[in-house]
Amino acid sequence: TANRLMSYVDLVDETICALITTPGLSGISVIRISGPRALEITRQFCSFLPVSPESHRVYFGKFKSLSKEVIDECLISYFSEGRSFTDDEICEISVHGGHACAHRVMTELLSQGCRAAEKGEFTFRAFYNGKIDLVQAEAIHSLIKSRSDHARGQAVLQLSGKLSHKISLIEENVISALAQIEASIDFSTEDIEPYSVSQIAELLQKTLTMIQTLSKSFQRGRVLEEGLRIALVGAPNVGKSSLYNALLGQDKAIVTAVAGTTRDILESTMNDFGLPLWLVDTAGLRETNDEIEKIGIYKTQKQLEEADLIFFLLEANQISNWDMSPVSQWLEKTIFVITKTDQINLNPSTQEELTAKINSLLSSHFAKSIFFVSSETLHGIQDLKGFIESKSLVDIHHDEGLITQHRHFDHLKKCENGVQRSIQMLSESESFDLVALELQAALKEVFTLLGKEYDDQVLDRVFQQFCIGK
Repeated sequence: TANRLMSYVDLVDETICALITTPGLSGISVIRISGPRALEITRQFCSFLPVSPESHRVYFGKFKSLSKEVIDECLISYFSEGRSFTDDEICEISVHGGHACAHRVMTELLSQGCRAAEKGEFTFRAFYNGKIDLVQAEAIHSLIKSRSDHARGQAVLQLSGKLSHKISLIEENVISALAQIEASIDFSTEDIEPYSVSQIAELLQKTLTMIQTLSKSFQRGRVLEEGLRIALVGAPNVGKSSLYNALLGQDKAIVTAVAGTTRDILESTMNDFGLPLWLVDTAGLRETNDEIEKIGIYKTQKQLEEADLIFFLLEANQISNWDMSPVSQWLEKTIFVITKTDQINLNPSTQEELTAKINSLLSSHFAKSIFFVSSETLHGIQDLKGFIESKSLVDIHHDEGLITQHRHFDHLKKCENGVQRSIQMLSESESFDLVALELQAALKEVFTLLGKEYDDQVLDRVFQQFCIGK
């Protein structure tokens, strides 16, 4: 439609409506109307509403079509302009649940000048009207899709402004440093120095520490938001699919004695540990002429890069064939899992021997963790699950605002780079004009992060992730 080709910014003066409860069978369905004509349009169908309803009050009556057909009994919750979620005038119509009532109410509203809301359009209007900033708007989306109590708690903190406050402090410091730099440029011909170079550098160093602390929280925040991602990797027929099934407690992957059975990525979610945990079964790594298997191996290599943890599987009775090269650049996040231990005489001496072999192949690096398992007898599976549980316990404080969005992280890193370059340039007595340019670029990243300086396409991309009704 023509509306979909326009930006949300171009549509803020229209009155919009949408079902804001889950469609289908339910006790109640709620339709929200927001915009300058919300009350006017609602009153056409709900004549029981007073001319000047009281904000935050609920009114009961019958919703009637223009031909006076009673469609349903309803409750109207009224929120006046300036006192609603979007800051616009809002009417929320509660009718009985199910498809028929809600659909008929929506049809009547659309016939009288309402437009069906786009994804995230109510939240966009709250942002556009200054009720929330862009970080808080994204927190609403995170709250809706949160899959654990930790993720929910973090989204609530962001919605309350905890993270926005930290970013605003960074903004204030960059503005202060930039103001001092520009003042020094303005008064360069006079014998006045608003701030010494060392004072400006000290302020920027303090700001850099704040940015880096926040940036470092992204790893924990991303795990809260998206879950912990573990890739099972190793040679063909080493037992990846068997371990995958054993950890999940169900047969999801095909297990055969034929090498190269797994040709695509298998993914399942474990929710036993307080946050989503993505377990990824990958194609075996080997040289092959099979084009389909080659694609699977390429995808496996991508999973190595994206995984939070790599379980690198090595077969207990194939010690002479062990090759560490597939994970050589990912050793910091690699956990070694010796499989098929039911096929050898596993005792402390054997474990020491296998551990020594791994470490000798790693040369200067030592294996962080080594587990000995059998998917056949389930030996060691509980130990491995216990390790996964320990890694899923993200270290957070309940009042701590973390970075959970890739967009936030990207803008913070760009801001960090600008501040770092500014500090370096000051130490090298570079021109204040050049330092000012770096700080202006860093400040723009903070503004974009908070949504203070934006373009329509960026906003549309953010809010189109939302569902209809938010």
